[in-house]
Formats: sequence, C-alpha cells, structure tokens
Amino acid sequence: MYTKARIKKNAFSVGLCLLLGALMFSACDNDSGDETGNGGDPLPQGLVGTWISESPGESYTITTDWLDYDDGYGGGYGGHIASFSHFTGDAGVIIIKFDEDKKPTYYSDAHWTDPNHFNSPTPCTEHKLTLKGDYHATYFKVLAGSQVQMGGINNAEKPTLDEAKEAFTAGNTGTYISYWGTYTK
Repeated sequence: MYTKARIKKNAFSVGLCLLLGALMFSACDNDSGDETGNGGDPLPQGLVGTWISESPGESYTITTDWLDYDDGYGGGYGGHIASFSHFTGDAGVIIIKFDEDKKPTYYSDAHWTDPNHFNSPTPCTEHKLTLKGDYHATYFKVLAGSQVQMGGINNAEKPTLDEAKEAFTAGNTGTYISYWGTYTK
C-alpha cells in the first residue's frame, strides 16, 4: 500500500533522476560527428556581417555558420564555422572547415622572386606549398561596434577539429598571428 509520504518520495526521486539526466546531457559536448557544426561558444551577433579592411579590396564576410575571406587580389578562403571561442568579451577565434572550392593557395617566399609569377598565364606550381589541413583559424580582438581587428593564420591549418581547438587558443595567438588588420562593418 502506498502512503502519501512514499508517493512524494518516489516522485521526488524520479524528478531528481530526470533533472540529473538532463543536466548530464546538456553538459556533454554535443558532437554529432558533423565537424561543420559550431562546437564552441555561440558566435556573437556583433561579428556577423561584412568587414572591410583599410587595405582596398580586403574583406571578411561572416554569417552565423560561414566565414569568407577575400584578400582583394582574387584569392582568399571560406568555409563552415566549426567552432568559436571567446577569450575575452572582445576577443576570440573562429575555426572553420574549408569548403572544398574555397581552400587557399600558399606559396613559398621564393614564389615572389619568380619572374614568371606575374607574367605567366598559368599559376606557378613550383613554389606552391601543401595545405597542412582543412581547419583554419581567424583570430579577432578589440571588437567594438562597427570596428574589429582580425588576423588569419597562414599555412598552419590543422587536419582535425580537435587539433585545431587545441592549437588555436588565446595563449597561442602570437604563435599564429603576426599581423592584425583593422576592419569596419
């Protein structure tokens, strides 16, 4: 026979188990195996938009799930936002997984001294560097209203999202970024 006290105790236990189960699942990294979903902090709405550099033609276009960089010379890169992390209120890193059609091309320093670089109808392949992975990072800092400073890594991509998250941290900013551009939305 069930008493009111026993029913209350069982209801409390069931409720507590449901609450703990919900908390346990919400604390898990919701990694469904799809590494193109944002696996970090939510992207601040202040970053969404088109950011134009002080250098003519250079820009970033950022949506809630995509980042595209145009270097102003016909090059650049783009991909799905795989992860975003805040370092402080106005600084962080966006990690993308390159879209197959938007991967960058890097060249060694010797490429710029090649006289055929600018005069050849075909791209210089002799000094082309191999892309190190599919995950790229764009760091930002001093995000304030319609202005931000951004810098993208150069030929230091990582092959997996886990490796990218481990490498592209606040403590490693100076390792990967030597130049910050100023951009206005």
